[in-house]
Amino acid sequence: AYNLLNDAVHFVLELIQNVDDAEYDTARAPSQHFVLGSPCSQWPHGYVIVACNENGFSGRDVTAICGISRSEKSAETNKTGRKGIGIKSCFCVSDALHVFSGTFCFVLDIAKYGVLGMITPERIQYSCAPERVGELAQSYGTVFFLPLKHAGSGPTFLDQVRTQLDRLFS
Repeated sequence: AYNLLNDAVHFVLELIQNVDDAEYDTARAPSQHFVLGSPCSQWPHGYVIVACNENGFSGRDVTAICGISRSEKSAETNKTGRKGIGIKSCFCVSDALHVFSGTFCFVLDIAKYGVLGMITPERIQYSCAPERVGELAQSYGTVFFLPLKHAGSGPTFLDQVRTQLDRLFS
């Protein structure tokens, strides 16, 4: 994933693609909400929260997100993503991808487990993320939380993400 998806803000496109590929009740239109959290003592480089009003993960979805090249979408022609590596682009910007979706709450953590962390889910509680994650989980089916790992010089990485989102949604 690192070599294939090395554009720093590519993960934003992958998370937007998840909205396109998710399953929804017919009564509601797909929507997605981004929250950019400022640096603080707990998350020194800030964070990104992405909420989607999909139906929520199934066991098959968890298996797919924890695998590599195991996309369930490859046989579905109406799905955008098919390679099974897109969500792994999040590891270019964060050491830990937190997923809160229905009864599934887990983290994929490369800081703790190295590259195996991309495929090894660990059960978590809402308390490991900003309060906003729990609030969003009440009205959205799935919430991703990414504490950013980039500091860099010049414009902060969080500013680069903000710029990318402005370009996409303006």
